[in-house]
Amino acid sequence: IFMTLLYIFMRKYIYIMLVTFKLSIPKIFKNALILAILGAGRNFLSLLGILLLLFVNFELCILFLPLGAALALLLTAGIVLFTDCYAAWPKIKSLMIDPYYEESSEAQQ
Repeated sequence: IFMTLLYIFMRKYIYIMLVTFKLSIPKIFKNALILAILGAGRNFLSLLGILLLLFVNFELCILFLPLGAALALLLTAGIVLFTDCYAAWPKIKSLMIDPYYEESSEAQQ
C-alpha cells in the first residue's frame, strides 16, 4: 500500500517535470521520488480532496444519473488534474526552479 501511495504521489511530479525540464528518465523518477517524500503533506491533502470529489461524483451518479454523468464527463478529470498540479507546483518551484534563478543571478553579478 505504501509503494502504491508513493507512486501516486510521484506521478504528480513526473508529468510536470517532463514538460518543464530537460532531464533523463532516471533523473525524472529520482527527483519525483524526492519531491513526493518532501511534499507528502500537500500530496496527502490533495489525495483526500480528489477522493472526496470522486465520492461526491459517485453519489450524484446514484441519486441523479444525468447530473452525475455530466459532472464525470465535464469536470471531474479536469479538477483532478488541476488539483494534482496545484499540489505539486510549489514544491517543484521552491526546490528546482528558484535555486536555478538564484544561481544564475549570482553568476551575472
